[in-house]
Amino acid sequence: MRQIDIVLEQYIYDKATDEQRAEARQARLSIAPMVKEEPAPLPEIDGVDVAQGVSMIGGSEEMYLTMLGTFCKEADERLDILQRVPSEDEIVLFVTTVHALKSALANVGVPELSAAAADLENAGKNSDMDFIAENLASFREKIVVIIGNVRGALPAPEEPADSISVLDDDMLANLKTAVEAEDSVAADDILDVLMKQPYDAKIKEMLTAVSDAVLMYDFDEAVKIIDDLQTS
Repeated sequence: MRQIDIVLEQYIYDKATDEQRAEARQARLSIAPMVKEEPAPLPEIDGVDVAQGVSMIGGSEEMYLTMLGTFCKEADERLDILQRVPSEDEIVLFVTTVHALKSALANVGVPELSAAAADLENAGKNSDMDFIAENLASFREKIVVIIGNVRGALPAPEEPADSISVLDDDMLANLKTAVEAEDSVAADDILDVLMKQPYDAKIKEMLTAVSDAVLMYDFDEAVKIIDDLQTS
């Protein structure tokens, strides 16, 4: 689907009523098995409850696989913060980090480690440095293991031969408006259209990050990523 198709889909979306949008979403779900190939079975991942993860994201196996890739990237970026017990100046960043990991781990299907992140978050809020010192190293090691298990199970991404490297400005502006209004339903509708286009790997990754931020109700982060998309 090329740029003219994307613009047309957005025009139809803008003109539709809420009831028509709901009917369209239901129609896409109902015809999907007739127009798509049978998806490959989800991989088994040691330490990850895949079925729970798929359920957490609303039953979309394709979106779950995408979210797993994003989880690995975001968790990797936070590992440095978990290398040592935080100082007084670092405690806010530490609490923010384990809070984000708590949500991400729950969403991908690692509830036990999500609970451990919650314990570390509470310890950080209460300045319980003894608890953090006793439990942080093992928590970090388990995160590293989960990242490795997930990456080992994920298929290598395929780049479309005719990938698009420029996003439609109007659709991106509408997505930003929906996110700023904290309207997750409208944002998901627009992301659904965008994610079906053959964008290149960089754009796909950033759209996935927006989707994950919306999923976790981190609308400020989603706006930042959209801003990056608009200037890239």
